[in-house]
Amino acid sequence: MVACRAKDRTTETGYVLVATAIGVVALLSAVGLAIDLGRMYVAKAEAQNFADAAALAACVRLDGTAFGLERARAVVTESPNRWNFGTRLFSQVLIEFGRTATGPWESEPATAVGYRFVRVTVQADVPLSLIRLLVRNDTGAVRAQAVAGQTPLPRVSQGSCPFSPLAHNAVPPHFGLIPGQLYTLRWAANPKLNNPDTVCPGDARPEIVQLAMADGHSERGYIEDTSASAIREAILYNAQTYTRGIGDSVVPTGGVKQTIRDALRQRVSMDTDPYSPNFATYIAKIRNRSASRGNGVRLIVCPINTGPPAYRVVQFATFFLLPAEEYRQGASFPFCAEYVGAAYVQGSETPGAGEPGFYVVRLVQ
Repeated sequence: MVACRAKDRTTETGYVLVATAIGVVALLSAVGLAIDLGRMYVAKAEAQNFADAAALAACVRLDGTAFGLERARAVVTESPNRWNFGTRLFSQVLIEFGRTATGPWESEPATAVGYRFVRVTVQADVPLSLIRLLVRNDTGAVRAQAVAGQTPLPRVSQGSCPFSPLAHNAVPPHFGLIPGQLYTLRWAANPKLNNPDTVCPGDARPEIVQLAMADGHSERGYIEDTSASAIREAILYNAQTYTRGIGDSVVPTGGVKQTIRDALRQRVSMDTDPYSPNFATYIAKIRNRSASRGNGVRLIVCPINTGPPAYRVVQFATFFLLPAEEYRQGASFPFCAEYVGAAYVQGSETPGAGEPGFYVVRLVQ
């Protein structure tokens, strides 16, 4: 009897040891699984954050040129962002371009024209600990993808400057304006064709001056409230008073408003390249990666209108502000800006890659 009981106790002890061993293995496996899955979850979030930021940064640089594609690639590949709390590079980074939000996608498009979408795909290889005993792999691949696009806005509520240059004809997309030429933001009080100091070169035509002065107002060009402070806010901080779209009418407001000159000069000074005399010099510095290259603050967007009586908006267009000293004190001088093109991308240092219009860069996937 005694021998039998001793044997039973030995057997029970063996069962307990086996069960304990199995339980410990199961517990360690669960802990290992939790740790590995947790690391992969964090890595996935870091990868998605990188893909989102990279797609947005790349997309804003697309301008319909091969140089724009090059800049888009560079801003992704040169990004300091990493995963594993900033300590590891991604094992794979793929940058692709498309004309639509759904592709087709190309890493090396034959032409840059019309490519205004970017897709960024990244992969992080997360080292595994205990879970690798189950999956027989030292790492687990975590992938993330984001698509950003230059999205046209049918109506603009923030971002356009409080000026509206005149269209010269009814032919889109430029409506008679010539890239590289200077046009009027604010008209002088008494413009005279025989006095070039009173008329911007691009508007120095009898029919345009007559159109500007047709309803007897002076200081033509402002389209915000009559409040000078509202106009300054719009120049410096893109704070519009009114929402505008193609086909809407703008309402010009008068007054000398000399403080507006100070706001224009201040906006120019906010650019990292306040000195380039024209857009060609400005963009050349960006392409050459000059230390004094601009940040895009001198690029503004203005609605172009048909003049009186309707003042109908026919296009949103990009203009380049001149060096600060070009904006002179006094009602006898106009405020001029260089016409750049008909596609504006908010926050970009260059015109956009799409059709004419006002674009914002957004994540679309």
